Amino acid sequence: MVVVVVNTIQTLNQSRLPFRIDNSQYAAYHAGKWLKEHTQEKNILYTQHPFIVFLADYDPFESQYTRTLWDLEAEKNNKQQPVQGSLIVWDSHFAALEGRTSVDSLKSNINYEVVYHVKSEKAEYRTSGGNEWPEVYIFKQK
Repeated sequence: MVVVVVNTIQTLNQSRLPFRIDNSQYAAYHAGKWLKEHTQEKNILYTQHPFIVFLADYDPFESQYTRTLWDLEAEKNNKQQPVQGSLIVWDSHFAALEGRTSVDSLKSNINYEVVYHVKSEKAEYRTSGGNEWPEVYIFKQK
């Protein structure tokens, strides 16, 4: 019984219950909420960020609507353009590091327009090796 009580106390101390959004999740949380409010019909969503997919109420395994930035790159290599109205989500962690996609490459593409941008309230040390503000851009295929 003592072990159960100790484990419960340790879990509650380590896990933030009730769930609170911290600085690193701030941008992703608000981007996901924006997507859910502004995508009544299902647009194709390209993203590397797993948290945003769930917040936007997309099924991560439904490849008809949910794709990765790697899929976007593969389609470009096959000379295909994303479907008009597709949404591309760039975040400063998953898209930049795992998806290897720079925000500048998306901003400079004349086929994409920025429809939403959110930045966390303060900088923090990131895996890229420096302080930066966690942020998310959402682009729409024209």
